[in-house]
Order: sequence, then C-alpha cells, then structure tokens
Amino acid sequence: SWPICISPNQSELFNNKGAVLHQLGNYQSALEAYAIAIELRITNQDAHYNMGRLLEETGKYEDARICYKKALMLLPNYKECLSKKGFLNTWMSDPDFGRKDTDRALILSPLMAEAHLHRGCSLLEEFDLDRATLSLRKAVLINPVQREGYENLAIIGKQLVNDNLFHRAVKYISVLSK
Repeated sequence: SWPICISPNQSELFNNKGAVLHQLGNYQSALEAYAIAIELRITNQDAHYNMGRLLEETGKYEDARICYKKALMLLPNYKECLSKKGFLNTWMSDPDFGRKDTDRALILSPLMAEAHLHRGCSLLEEFDLDRATLSLRKAVLINPVQREGYENLAIIGKQLVNDNLFHRAVKYISVLSK
C-alpha cells in the first residue's frame, strides 16, 4: 500500500467546502465537511467556529457552545467567536458570562457591528433599555444594512410606548433620528 500524503491545507479545503454548503443550506453535508476538516487538523479553529455556527442555526445550542469553546481554546482572541458565544450564552440564560465574551470582542474590535448587536440584544433581554439602545445604535451606525439592529431598536420603542413612557419614547425617537 502506498502512503497517503495529506497536505496541511486539506483541512482548510474541507472547511471552505463546508462553508459553501452551509451558505447553500445543505446543512448535513456542511456538517460532514466541517467534521472532516477537524479530523484532518484538530487545531483548525475556523472549522470549530463554523461548525458551531451551523449547530446554532439548527437549534443544537449546547453543541454549538462546545464548538465555540474549542475554537477559543485554540485562538483566545477570536473576536467573531467571542461575539457569537457571548450572544449564545446570554440567550441560554447566562447573561453575565455572555456579556463578558461580547465585551472582550468589542475590546479587540470596537467597530464590530455584530458584537454591538449581540451586546444590545443581551441588554434588551435584561430590560436595560438605555444601554441596549446605545449598543444597537452603534451596530446600525457601523453597519446601516443590518436589519436585526433596526428590529431590536423598534422593539425598544414599542416597549416604551406600551409602558406609557411617552416622554421617554419621544426622547428615544429624537436620539435615533440623529
């Protein structure tokens, strides 16, 4: 039998294949490609991160969190992964721990719209409307086409009106229009 030579780049090729399949909505094949990428090179933090994103999208939150943790063990300052893990932790009822990850991502990259969005959403979950507004506003200023930021800002405005806080709602709208 002939020895098989696996190039160190094989792992990246399977990770890229997984990313394309993921984008196309072929989740099972994408998951298999990410698994092969990890099998070929266990230290491929991008494959762990991408697998986590796919698992999160398909509702396998605990498995996604494990993948994010593995990616961060390999690359502790992986800002995108910190932001996603932070948001997932917040959503899974661990807001303090989640916000620490998101805040770390923002320290590494202050202009990361997704991290501002995740931070704003976590603050919104805790009904900290003022700080949530600031974070969400930063997210849409950095990335004006980010739909989720506007949707969450609308939720805050609606909450102020529902709570009969009309003076705050008017102030809120004037801040948003600046």
